[in-house]
Order: sequence, then structure tokens, then C-alpha cells
Amino acid sequence: IEEISATSLRDFESLISLINLKEYAGIERAHLANIFAQNSISLAQLKIIQTTILNQELYYKNFIKYAPKNIYLFYDEKIPYTLEMKLQNFRDIVLKSYTTTHFGIDSLTWYKIATDRIDRLHIVLSKLLHKINKQVKTNKNNAYNALTFSVILWVLSILAFLFIWYTLYEMIKVEQ
Repeated sequence: IEEISATSLRDFESLISLINLKEYAGIERAHLANIFAQNSISLAQLKIIQTTILNQELYYKNFIKYAPKNIYLFYDEKIPYTLEMKLQNFRDIVLKSYTTTHFGIDSLTWYKIATDRIDRLHIVLSKLLHKINKQVKTNKNNAYNALTFSVILWVLSILAFLFIWYTLYEMIKVEQ
């Protein structure tokens, strides 16, 4: 049971990290789409983007730390390095620019690529949720079986007690 609990905790930790990663990817998509549409960035917007990217990196590392191997491999399959590099190229235009205007980026192009990543994150998230749901159902069935077995043993022990009590009662009655 402890092994099941440890596995469940790791799966839940990876799930929470992936949910947060997806959430921050959405925040980044919205902010950068706005920045590219305005073709300028304020200091406050720059800080938000930096924080959002940092949070994504932290949640990704946490996801990798706790994710089951098959889910991690599925993540790598669904979100290839080339897609991450496309996103990073857009980020670099803003983050490494010496100017706060005239980025020359079509916000719709950014939005489509970022949405593709978010959709892919959702697919990975769905697979992880399916795995956890299956595991929860298995644990539920095991708990039900253990409870049923415990009740049967409890009933048998009560019957054994009653049988012994009746036998002793009859033996005492015969000797009197």
C-alpha cells in the first residue's frame, strides 16, 4: 500500500505541475500576443513575461521529476524540441531585444504556435489524468475487496466465538 501511495503522490505531483505549466503557457500566450499586436512592451509587461516563463520552467522541471516514464516520453513525443525552439525564438525577440518597440512579429502567428503547444499539453494532461483515473479505480477495487474480506473474517470470528461459547455452555451443563 505504501508503494501505491508513493506512486499516486508522484503522479498527482506531476499532474499538478502539468496543470500549472499549461496555465502559465496560456498566460504567456495572451501577454505576448498582446505585446506583438501592440508592437511594444512596457517594463511591467516584461516582468510578467519573465515571471511567466520562469514559472513554466519550474513547473516543467517538477513535472519531469515526478512524471512516470511513459508519460514523460509521451510528452517528448507530443511536444517536440522543434516546437519549443519556435516558441523560444519568439520569446528571445522580446527578451533579448535592445528596444521596446517594433518587434515585427505577427501576433496571430505567435498565437497559433502557442495554442498548438497548449493543445499538445492538454493531450499529455488527458493521458496522465486517464492513468491516474485508472489507478484510482484499481485502488478503489482493492480497498473494496479488502473491506469485504475483513467483514467476512469478522463474521467468521463472531461465529467461531458463538460456537465455542455454545460448546462450553453445553459442556458445563452436562457436568452439572
